[in-house]
Amino acid sequence: GIPEKQVKTLSDTIQPQYDYIENQGQKLREYVAEHRVLVQLDDTKKVGEFINAVVAQKIDRIEGVNYTLRDSSKAKRETLLAAVADAKSKAQSIANALGVSLGAVQSLDATGGSYTPQPIPYMKRGMAMMAADASAEAAPIPAGEVAVTQNVQAAFLIGN
Repeated sequence: GIPEKQVKTLSDTIQPQYDYIENQGQKLREYVAEHRVLVQLDDTKKVGEFINAVVAQKIDRIEGVNYTLRDSSKAKRETLLAAVADAKSKAQSIANALGVSLGAVQSLDATGGSYTPQPIPYMKRGMAMMAADASAEAAPIPAGEVAVTQNVQAAFLIGN
């Protein structure tokens, strides 16, 4: 099983479903209950097995698989350092082209960085096809990528 701390309830809803009958209006057909959870798996190799287990339980919708970093702070720091080095390198190239020397940093703005996990959506139809043979080997799930970006704007003093 999956440890409880890796399963988080996102929402619980109950929605009425109606049929429209001519000359009679709406008639309540049923209520549909939805329980949305977020499940964190630490081993990406087990994602396919997990999806097969979900399908075997007759769960009819998986909203998607997202790959994230457990701790993105190191990647963000490394990306920030690389962005600052890139800004300085570009400024040095411009200064060289202008025939001036690059001076000290006058200002630096490091905003707008982002951390983007790649979602892999699953639709009901695909799950229905998988449910036809839930005992099959684990569904192949592509690994995907996680992008960490940082934007830096720097202003340097220049000299003759």
